[in-house]
Amino acid sequence: MEENYFINILQLIDVSTERGAFKGVEIEGVAMLRKQTMEQIKKIAEESKKEESNKEETQLESVTKKVGEK
Repeated sequence: MEENYFINILQLIDVSTERGAFKGVEIEGVAMLRKQTMEQIKKIAEESKKEESNKEETQLESVTKKVGEK
């Protein structure tokens, strides 16, 4: 859910910029917001990847223990 939120914000910024919704003096602030949004998306993706890796390791350990028990 959280990742989708930031992706939607990023898309909103990009579409608004393409359509010329911002004045020149506003661009710097919009660029900073876009950069922060990208950083959040990357952070969430990295955390998700770590969680998946941990799940895979746990499953592998479980299977290894079961095979070793037989």
